[in-house]
Amino acid sequence: MNANTPAYPQANSENLCQMTGTPNPLHSGFSKREELSARFAAELIHIYLDYDTVKQYKSSQDMIRCWAETSVEMADALIKQWEK
Repeated sequence: MNANTPAYPQANSENLCQMTGTPNPLHSGFSKREELSARFAAELIHIYLDYDTVKQYKSSQDMIRCWAETSVEMADALIKQWEK
């Protein structure tokens, strides 16, 4: 499994725009790593976003940075397990 390939590939999505036939990498969407990171981030926010949790961080930017790093680490760990 390649973590950098599209999570939901479509025909010609990596090479050509479906409508114009011109090269357009934007149609590839999120990579598997990006998709998993976003899902983990959403779940962390859903579970831990309450006043008591927020008070533990120095600032909201610190909280966001921590959750973003944790989400990517979780995605990387899952991908590593899939590759075994």
